[in-house]
Amino acid sequence: AVGGHGQMVMTDDGGESWTEIKTGVEDNLLSMDLLGDKVWITGLNGTYLEGPVTAPKARFLDTYVWLNGVQVTASGFGAAVGREGTILVTKDQGTSWVQLKIQ
Repeated sequence: AVGGHGQMVMTDDGGESWTEIKTGVEDNLLSMDLLGDKVWITGLNGTYLEGPVTAPKARFLDTYVWLNGVQVTASGFGAAVGREGTILVTKDQGTSWVQLKIQ
């Protein structure tokens, strides 16, 4: 789960106990997607993290808008969506992202 001020917690026992994961960011985190042991996280001001669940790293996606949601498939395709019609897509599990132009 993700939340305010860069908070991230995880459980591996159905919610009986929770472990805090250090994200290294202070912006509110709004959404995450999990596939195996990899996680993608989005938040305010274009905040984006990805990597192993226990140690995601912040990356810059060339946008400062709030990114409200993210989803990545096992085949590598994914999308991050945000304010002002922002849509970013990936074809390589988040290694690179391209912003779609809305007309």
